[in-house]
Amino acid sequence: MSNLAQGLLATNNVNTPVHTLASELLSAVLISFSTVELSRLLRVCRRWRDVITHDRTLWKVVDLEGRKNFRADALGTILARSGTLEIELRGVRYDSEAARPAPRDTGRRNANVPPPKSPLEQAVAVIASHMARVSVLELSVADTTTLSAFDPVLLRPAPSLRHVSLAYSGGHADMSFRLFQHVTATPNLRHAYFEGFLLPTLYGALRMHQASVFTQLEKLYIKGRASTMPLNLDRLAPRLETLHLSPGEDACNLIVSGRVHLVLHDYTTAEQVQMDLAHIAVQNLRSVYASGIALGPILCGLNRDGDGALTVLDDSSCRLKLTDGSTCTFTSVTREELLTVVTEPARDIFSVVRRVAISAHALHIFPPGIYKHALFTHVKEVMITDLTDTLLLQCSGLLALILTNAAHVVLRASKATELTWETCLRIFSTLGLREKPRFPERLDLYNIELKQPRWVLENGDPDERWFFLRVRMYDAQDNLIRRRSLAG
Repeated sequence: MSNLAQGLLATNNVNTPVHTLASELLSAVLISFSTVELSRLLRVCRRWRDVITHDRTLWKVVDLEGRKNFRADALGTILARSGTLEIELRGVRYDSEAARPAPRDTGRRNANVPPPKSPLEQAVAVIASHMARVSVLELSVADTTTLSAFDPVLLRPAPSLRHVSLAYSGGHADMSFRLFQHVTATPNLRHAYFEGFLLPTLYGALRMHQASVFTQLEKLYIKGRASTMPLNLDRLAPRLETLHLSPGEDACNLIVSGRVHLVLHDYTTAEQVQMDLAHIAVQNLRSVYASGIALGPILCGLNRDGDGALTVLDDSSCRLKLTDGSTCTFTSVTREELLTVVTEPARDIFSVVRRVAISAHALHIFPPGIYKHALFTHVKEVMITDLTDTLLLQCSGLLALILTNAAHVVLRASKATELTWETCLRIFSTLGLREKPRFPERLDLYNIELKQPRWVLENGDPDERWFFLRVRMYDAQDNLIRRRSLAG
């Protein structure tokens, strides 16, 4: 390239708007890029390379994105760029291919020269040298050879470590209770994720109870089987606050009876949930968060007595709050899942609640058929929110049964609407199943006007007249309003 061309190119680069940014602003933009992306951006220009390589904060999170057998020299360079800062090392993945010895230099004949290290040994040595400042470690291995090679990392003190994630894809591997050697070696470790690992046996856990890193865990994520025999997690991890479970081919085999938060991930069948809950005292849990597939198995383990409340939100998620303050949240509940729990008395969701609040946007999950009255006798108050058309209340026989048996019914409309007397009669006669309507003791209407023919008040049934006099109507601001003139 001629001197003139180089001069023109240099002038153009200087005048480019991105090159006029202060280094601090450029770093603020670059911090959103991943480790792999930053490595590519080093080649954009000399100034970008200078900013990227000298700003240590850009390298506090090193994510290898699960790239298999990352080269040790490249990894060492990346880790060194963060200086002495704490780092998060994520997406580390190695297998037996990296454990193959490096080719020996055939030109060397000195027997005292040690053989070259394998790529895996080199990578382990690099990671181990930085473990004192690693705050998050995510490691995935595929076989026992690779797992053993990481002993210099997993048995090394890690004073800054707060979160460790270990995944083993070669079946099930025993988790040594010598992990990081001693609780004092990882004083800040609170979160752990294990996939494909068997936790320490009860004997080993009790023997190491005062020193095991498990004694200080607050959050534990287990994917698949955690033990070949039922393992008392309360004794292994006495400070545990949250337990995350994900299904595997076998049951997790964990005994839990303490007040912990339980989160269930990726379950596809109720049988999977039931299998993993076999030794978990559901009634003692502080909270449960799961998909609708777990609705039945969780309800089977709840205490049937109490004065709970059920909320069905507009996204079809159900939130159950029990008398003792514990909660159960089920996301994306389907009609089939709800039907299962209302047709089996042992799983009847309404036997543990007294108050029900349902968004009109979620009424589609309520089955249209008519079911047994006895299932809904415990519900005292029902609230339907977000109504735009009161005709929606006639779409489900199950909903009609709830409204018919509740002593107090509250209907809230998102916009001004009407409730005709004919619709009211049909709802409280259980969609025509009863010859005579069964009215609630109290009906509160918010932003809804009840229209009643004048002849009902003059010559109608006494129960109908008495019911109408008990209806309270409120405006959109929840102010009690007078009844407007009745329809003729």
